[in-house]
Amino acid sequence: MTYVLFNLTVLSPVSAYWTLSFEPQQCINETAHLLAGGIINTSTDFCVVLIPIPVVMRLRLPLRQRIYCALLFGAGFIICIAGSFRIAYTYELNTTYDKTWLAYPTWISGTIELYLGIVSTSNSEDRSHD
Repeated sequence: MTYVLFNLTVLSPVSAYWTLSFEPQQCINETAHLLAGGIINTSTDFCVVLIPIPVVMRLRLPLRQRIYCALLFGAGFIICIAGSFRIAYTYELNTTYDKTWLAYPTWISGTIELYLGIVSTSNSEDRSHD
């Protein structure tokens, strides 16, 4: 949601986004907004991973289910780490002139974050029937 709002408010007025003009336009600080959006996204991911841990620890689960829960939480923490790398690379990408060189690690860290999120979500749904 942060990125949608960011794209809608990148220029003031919004019509300056698609209108060619030689007059100066007021643009927001793209780096600050992307950094803030990434930090908010990664912190909410971290909170989502932390919230169920006390509840799961109080349950008396069989060993197999406890191992599955530990793996899922571990994947969640890896997603948070990948998100942190994505934030760092995005900041570097937006503060350098050589965007081609730094686009690759930004893309890889974002892809790892996305794919691990998909895998951990689909595994949690599959294992709920055990």
